[in-house]
Amino acid sequence: MSEAMMNAGKVGPMTLVDALVRVGVNFASGVPDSILEPFIAELLDRADIDHQIAACEGSAVGLAAGQAMATGRPCCVFMQNSGLPNALNPLLSMFSPTVYDIPLIMVIGWRGEPGTIDEPQHMVMGGHTLKILELLGIKPLVVKAETDPDSIDAYLTETVRAGKSATLLVSKGAVGARKQFVSEPQISRDIFSKSVDRLKTIDAIMKSLPTNSVVFSGTGYTAREVMLFDSEMGERSHVHIPCVGGMGFSSSFAIGASSANPERDIYCLDGDGAFLMQGLSNTVAPLRDIRFKHIVLNNGCHNSVGGFPTCTHAADLVQIAEGMGYTWAYRIDDEDLLKKALREVAARKTPAFLEIRCGLQSFGKLPRPNRPLVDYKAGYLKRA
Repeated sequence: MSEAMMNAGKVGPMTLVDALVRVGVNFASGVPDSILEPFIAELLDRADIDHQIAACEGSAVGLAAGQAMATGRPCCVFMQNSGLPNALNPLLSMFSPTVYDIPLIMVIGWRGEPGTIDEPQHMVMGGHTLKILELLGIKPLVVKAETDPDSIDAYLTETVRAGKSATLLVSKGAVGARKQFVSEPQISRDIFSKSVDRLKTIDAIMKSLPTNSVVFSGTGYTAREVMLFDSEMGERSHVHIPCVGGMGFSSSFAIGASSANPERDIYCLDGDGAFLMQGLSNTVAPLRDIRFKHIVLNNGCHNSVGGFPTCTHAADLVQIAEGMGYTWAYRIDDEDLLKKALREVAARKTPAFLEIRCGLQSFGKLPRPNRPLVDYKAGYLKRA
């Protein structure tokens, strides 16, 4: 544990984890969030809490429900507030006092908190977060850096004792700044025995795009990497639609556009975490005559929110894609095969799926959208 991490205001990651342990929590699951990075890193370092990264927020709630029912102990689910709607169904149908009446403790990173400046999609969700929790019948404790740790203990103790669900709504910076922990990298740098350099991968993909194609890019680094490439490329023949919110839904977004424009080459550049979260819900079998190309950049982790692991290293994404109805599905982990595979993808006239196992290389400081997102939509319609 770093000194910076220990001294980040009154509330640090150890404070939160210790408070959970004191009320009986020994299981936690969730989806990584940038605000909660130090807290999640602390969970990973602790032997007194079983910790599991989930594919999506609803799955984390389901895992916690099973654990709580089997053990009689409260469990913890963590997430970014943008993912809270993904958990509403199991929250209402499993944990509700009128159903199984299972108490739950949620730790939620509050992006877009009113009074702060954040990305547009986060400001929308940030303004609705308290209303959603109110609808769930949960009165949260807002945790800031100056929050008295005793108030966290008191809130959790009182709530758990009453058999109710609790939520710690964590403000940005409350548990330390990003990447101030000194644990070894959150995942192994050698997840795959072979992988392709990520920088070369993005460069090769963008240069392989057919004229007048459309690129839907997933939430996280992928969208910003495409923006960087476009800014350096200058004149380009493709249209870019960054999916800045709705993690996991970029492929649905792209398939919807592709089914409306079946003769146009439409790509989705996805991450493995996003594909696991929602991409598996797509069905492409009925859409045989669309030029949809789904490329998953699989680095085995949630790279933009701390590098915490996904479980894709144990999943056969190509076999999954074939079962979903893609007419061509392939995996590469060899740089020598990259350009050839991308040429094959570009030539396909029916749904194609390419998994590229890539490294964790970074482009450095990545851009964010510098114009209203509706301008991207206008660009798409103009080039349709």
